[in-house]
Amino acid sequence: MLLLNKNNFSFVQLAAIEKFIEKNRATYYESLHHHQGNLYYNIPKNLDLTYWLEFWLECLLETAHEAQQKVSTTEQLSNEELSTTRLEAAVKLFQKHKKLKASEYAEICNLGRTQAVEDLGYLIHKKIIKKVGGGRSTVYVLNS
Repeated sequence: MLLLNKNNFSFVQLAAIEKFIEKNRATYYESLHHHQGNLYYNIPKNLDLTYWLEFWLECLLETAHEAQQKVSTTEQLSNEELSTTRLEAAVKLFQKHKKLKASEYAEICNLGRTQAVEDLGYLIHKKIIKKVGGGRSTVYVLNS
């Protein structure tokens, strides 16, 4: 991530590499084990890193595709407001579910966590919903 950020390839605001790793956790650990085996500190210099690099390139590609999809979707929205359709859908969603965590909102709306939190912040700003609790127990509910 440091190398990507230093070279202006950061798309963290749009998609998280960690999301791909979490979805592919078994492959992630398999690629680590494939290269390291039981050598966690004394990794040989001539180790073939092809398997690991293929995993990371797939990870970057998938994350970049997700970011690109979000950019093309978000280009239709202004930077300051959600579209009326999306706003109405969010209100209906909260009417149906009564309370939602940010992760649940993201999953239902097929958004990345960053975009979901941004949406929720906008809905709070417009006094449509309110934040209840804090930390991992934070939920969002319709304002009464």
